[in-house]
Amino acid sequence: MNKVLAYSQWVRESRLHTDALMHEWEIHKNFFIERMGGVIYEHPEPVTFELDEDSRQDKVDEFLDWVVHEVGEEMYEFFKQNYDGILENKTIIPCYGFPAGMKLSRVLLKHFGVEAEDVRQRLSMLIQSNKITGTLCVSVHPLDFLSSSENQHSWRSCHALDGEYRSGNLSYMCDYCTFMVYLKSTEDTHLPRFPEDVPWNNKKWRCLFFNDYDNRQIWAGRQYPFHSDTALKVVADILYKFDYFGPEGSSKRFQSNFYWEDTPRPQFFEDTLRGDVILGSHPKHFDDTYVFLGRDNITLKPLRKYIYTPEKAMCFNDLIDSHTYAPWVLRYQWPFDWIPHDIKVFQVGEKAPCICCGPKNDVAFSDVMFCKECLLKWGPSDHEAVTYCARCDTPIIREDAHYCEETDSYYCDDCWEESN
Repeated sequence: MNKVLAYSQWVRESRLHTDALMHEWEIHKNFFIERMGGVIYEHPEPVTFELDEDSRQDKVDEFLDWVVHEVGEEMYEFFKQNYDGILENKTIIPCYGFPAGMKLSRVLLKHFGVEAEDVRQRLSMLIQSNKITGTLCVSVHPLDFLSSSENQHSWRSCHALDGEYRSGNLSYMCDYCTFMVYLKSTEDTHLPRFPEDVPWNNKKWRCLFFNDYDNRQIWAGRQYPFHSDTALKVVADILYKFDYFGPEGSSKRFQSNFYWEDTPRPQFFEDTLRGDVILGSHPKHFDDTYVFLGRDNITLKPLRKYIYTPEKAMCFNDLIDSHTYAPWVLRYQWPFDWIPHDIKVFQVGEKAPCICCGPKNDVAFSDVMFCKECLLKWGPSDHEAVTYCARCDTPIIREDAHYCEETDSYYCDDCWEESN
């Protein structure tokens, strides 16, 4: 872990003091480690995820955009007319004398010839991406938190090790609730911001999950790089193995037909609202995420009223901070298909010790893994939180410095006292 931190954060490994960080991780993740029998559970059989409809459409539209700009209008019109058959590799209407139902790749070869070879390759890659197969893992491993957005599959998020919320990986390491599920390639590989001598798993898909123990439910964060209902179903079945990380034996009740005549196991369900929604016959726009509470006397309440992130936690909490994501939830206490009115407050994320000075200070900013003191010592000099005293040119933290409106300048404590 120190090798990865030193390499990715541009700090000498000898300056790192991460014992406090690892101590917090070990205490807070011990519950998961005991249930899983280790820091990573690896499903023995390969798992296949199918993209949801929106993700499928996005990939097709991206392909068409490439065709029209890089190949030409005729090829674009050909695919546009057969839009609904692209992922199935078949024509929808007769084209160029070929009948409907013929493979698109064959039509490309017969009509366009060798000039369509690049298109055929891209089409093949697109079709293969509709279903993604790999090894499914449930993990609380420190390197998985650090590599939550490091991969060789061309996707990233704000929690990448050079991202604006890179410190969030440490915050998730230090809380009681966060674990990760991912689909990985067969072989470990060299990740973009990992040193070459630390190969690690290559995540084709990943999602952070948050175990809301008091309320007997698990929240699903945003999935990367695509959303898949299939993935949530598979994850629910895997978590069943660990009693959904709930009280011992809690999943056993779901085997009873008395409780579940049609669905012997609960599944993740989208129980939140945001964006443009029609309630009854009236359209309504929700800027925030709302959750349904109750079964008979249903009410809508802002999700952030029940879920919060501590001020010193530097993570981006998709459950309440995302402007587009409507969270999914799995309940492992009967009845699972509604959330009670007496839902308890639930914390996601935790403050994390500075990677350099350890327990002395906490990480102070989301885009560097240092406290304020270590940012001034070892961090980038052009960080937006850093400025320079107008009198002695000493680097200072902008928000803690003395500001003079007349000169539009910042001053350190000593120079401010001397000038006043």
